[in-house]
Amino acid sequence: MNARLEEGEAVTRGMAEFLIKLADERGHLLQQVETGYSESEVRDRFVQQGYLVYWVKPRGLFAAGEFRLPRRRGVKQSQFVIFNQQFLTLIKAGLPILNSLELLIKRQKDAYLQSLLENVRDRVKSVVFFMLVFLITYVVPEFAKLFENLNAKLPAITVLMLAVGTHAQKYGPVLAIALVLLVLFLWRWKNTDRGAEGIDGVILRLPLLGQIWLKYQVANFARMLSTLLSGGLPLVQALETAGDSMSSRRILNGISEAASRVREGRTLAGSLEEQKMFPDLSVEMIEVGESTGALPAMLNSVAEFYEEDVQTALGAAMALIEPAILIIMAVFVGGVLISLYMPIFTLGSGGALH
Repeated sequence: MNARLEEGEAVTRGMAEFLIKLADERGHLLQQVETGYSESEVRDRFVQQGYLVYWVKPRGLFAAGEFRLPRRRGVKQSQFVIFNQQFLTLIKAGLPILNSLELLIKRQKDAYLQSLLENVRDRVKSVVFFMLVFLITYVVPEFAKLFENLNAKLPAITVLMLAVGTHAQKYGPVLAIALVLLVLFLWRWKNTDRGAEGIDGVILRLPLLGQIWLKYQVANFARMLSTLLSGGLPLVQALETAGDSMSSRRILNGISEAASRVREGRTLAGSLEEQKMFPDLSVEMIEVGESTGALPAMLNSVAEFYEEDVQTALGAAMALIEPAILIIMAVFVGGVLISLYMPIFTLGSGGALH
């Protein structure tokens, strides 16, 4: 008996705590703390039980108004050794660090180790950003002092880079404070009706991400409405509940307006089409579901279609964005180094020729 208890305690110690927000088939919103090995494992567990999961977040130090240290689980030594060998092999083969981590994350079967590797990948990306900030605000001004003592004629690109670095070091703290204040202002403005609708309008008008965001919201709406209707809720009440769960203010307002039209006796498809924001295909599928009496099943099909579409679009977007970011960073760093070392090479060559 004691052995079983110790085994159970060991398993519990191996799990982390997550804060999860979900809705049951009646549309009741719940927010609770659950234990699990990863966010995806907790999400999949409740989805299989028929709940609609809004989000799953690791429970941090101040989650739910409490100060608690998160439980940690160790990685098996054998798994860590295998990961090290694979990572070293990829690095020796010439793959960049981030690409190597991405490849190992995709092939990792252990959910907990996979979440740790994702965290490491995100931190590596942030370290690269701070290295660039350090390069501009500290290294470049130090070179400015060196060139000032040499009293040499500098190339135009070097003069430009030294001016950028000097001004960044001088006005960097002011810009950082201004940026923090701007973020706080936008965050508070976002909580107002006008601000939320304005920010949402900007997001929806973005060239590629706007359509992805819209399809993601449509998929969530269709999934939520299908779950509520399958649970026996009337259409108008289900629409209002599903609309309240939307994070897009424009779509929330559109669903509220559509719910009013449905209450007046209009069809759901016609009411959504009048809002002029839902994709035509989703409206047509909903219209077919209404006419055949299989609206919950058709809404579920709409959700699956757009969820798959969002995953495909995100994968394609990331495949384009990540290389572009790496190229821009390489060009930027290369330009900084060339502009700083060009005068040194020029002076050295001139001295040697002299």
